[in-house]
Formats: sequence, C-alpha cells, structure tokens
Amino acid sequence: MFKKLVATRFSRKDNERAAIGFAYDSLNNDFKILRIVCNEMFSESQAEAEIYTLSSDSWRKVEISTESSRGCADTEPKLGPIYCVWGPFTFYNGALHAFAFTVGYLFILSFDISDERFHKVMMHRNYLDGGTISFTNLAVYKGLPANFVFAHDLGNMRRGGVLCHVWVMEECAVAKSWTRKFVIPMELVHRFFGCTNNGELLINNATGLVSIDPESQNQNILAIEDANWVAFSANSMESLVLLDGDKSHRESEREEEEEKKNSNVCSMDDLGGGGALGSGGGLGSSSSQLGSSGDGHSRATS
Repeated sequence: MFKKLVATRFSRKDNERAAIGFAYDSLNNDFKILRIVCNEMFSESQAEAEIYTLSSDSWRKVEISTESSRGCADTEPKLGPIYCVWGPFTFYNGALHAFAFTVGYLFILSFDISDERFHKVMMHRNYLDGGTISFTNLAVYKGLPANFVFAHDLGNMRRGGVLCHVWVMEECAVAKSWTRKFVIPMELVHRFFGCTNNGELLINNATGLVSIDPESQNQNILAIEDANWVAFSANSMESLVLLDGDKSHRESEREEEEEKKNSNVCSMDDLGGGGALGSGGGLGSSSSQLGSSGDGHSRATS
C-alpha cells in the first residue's frame, strides 16, 4: 500500500537541496519523516527543518535548535548556525543521523525521533588523516554507528585505488570513543550502500554489487545487475505496527460482533427439526489476522 503525502510547508526555492529521513517512533506508535532543506550552493543561510507524522497526516516546522550547536565555551567550539545537512540519514538508537555543516566545522547532527530534539555528535579529529577524501558515509556497523571514509590511494592512483577507513564509535555520542577499526584497499568504488548485519560492506564497483568482509578483506560478487535499489532498502523487523491502526481495530471489532451474532443463530437440528434437513452445522465464523510491517528507518527513511 502506498501513501501519498500532503504538500510540505516549505515552498520550492532556487538551488534547494533536501535531506530526508524516515523512521518509526516506537514510544508514540507513529511513523515520521524528517526533511531538512538548505541551499545547495552552501550559502550561510540557515537550514530549515520540518517533520511529517502519519498519525496527523500533516507537516509541521521544527526548530534546528541553536542550543545544540552552541557548545560549551570551555570544552567545545562554538559551531554557529547549521547551514547544510548532507544525507542520507542513518537510523540508530532511536535517532536519525546525518552530516551537518557550519562555517568551518563538519559534525554529525542527530534527531531523536521520539522527543523531536536535535543533538550534535562531534567527529574524530584525525579522521582525514592527511589523505584526500573521495567521499564519506555514515552507516551502522555491527550495531554501532560508523563513519566510512573513502580516500584516494596515492600509491595506486592509476588503477583508481581507494582506501576505505572504517571508524566506529564504540560509545554512543562520545567523540573520544571513535576508533579506526580497518583500512581496506579497494579499486574503482562507485558507491557505498552500507553494511549487512554481519558487518560486510556493500559496494558498487567495476564488477557490480559486491560485499566485502573488512576483517579478511575477501570480496564476494553478488549476482545483481541493477543495484541502485539497494540504496533504498533497509533491514526489517516483524511487528504488529499498523499503518492505519485505528481503522483496522474498528474493523476487527465489527468482525468480532458479527461472529457473536452468528454464534447465537441455531440450526434446524438444534430446534429439533430432525433428519429432514440432515445434520445441519452451525453458521460459518470469520476470523482476522493482523499483518506485519517492517520497522521504518533512512536513512530512507526515511
């Protein structure tokens, strides 16, 4: 079933780019979409955010709190207003995460999907490590947030060599806990899609879609010709969350009432009608079964 969303609150602007995240709010039993709009020319105009909730079927503006980017004068730098958020979002520990930019700073902006508050997560200071970065992506590695930094391999430039630095945050929201777990040499990386549950990297390279074990660095070629859809996939979990819970609940109640009525109807045998009609059985009863849906996320997924 597809759901067509109502129009957003923000009017279309020139040079606009939007980062979108989708997730399920388990505390409030609701699906939500976060949309952050900014100027793709990286002007210093502040980014704007809005959130859609399925329960209300509407968008509303949310403030990207200046408090979350103000910092402590003694321990953290003053980051200033956020003027760009670079998706895709990654869903982890009840929050959506994406890269955010202020003047002179790059960090991770997180959005708690339940209390709808923004927080910042500082990057590891030496993640650049003196290399020339091709691109970088956030993903979840074996249940922990991770930053995958793809830098040019200066010793293998002719063959499009890339070094993938895998940085894992071993303690949530603690910048000092960033640890570089692996450095993986690769060739001609076109796109990084994320990780499997067992920690393998999903990469699109000259061969096609492959999975790479960061520990053994073994590559497994996956027999998938068009891998673009992988960017929009996510791990799912069976649940009894319904997209239209109230409606389904009312339908279930009506079915139960109908079943009770049917159970009160007697057959001719019950009334002593004998064998002229044979051994008539009771009227049929109906039953309903709740469907299952995936646990929404980004990411998307947003």
